[in-house]
Amino acid sequence: MAGPARVRVKQMTAAAETELTSAPSPSSPRIAYLDARVNDALDNTKKAEDNYLRAIKSDPTLFDANLHLARLYLRLKRVPEARQQLEGALQKAPEN
Repeated sequence: MAGPARVRVKQMTAAAETELTSAPSPSSPRIAYLDARVNDALDNTKKAEDNYLRAIKSDPTLFDANLHLARLYLRLKRVPEARQQLEGALQKAPEN
């Protein structure tokens, strides 16, 4: 992994660790979302997908998880699933 990408992963990891230490519960949807983002950046696609789905299930208002899961699905050429996630995000946050 090259310079800027490595720095970004370190930043995301630090953010996730900070969130873990201050979170009320390890099953927090925000923690699952941040863990998914880190795994997504590291190209651990299965772990990323699992954590995005866990975040979505735990907090139906967390539209960011839908958006990033759609991005992951597009990268994996899973277009119908990506579309479904994008539609879910739009329903949750129509103004964004």
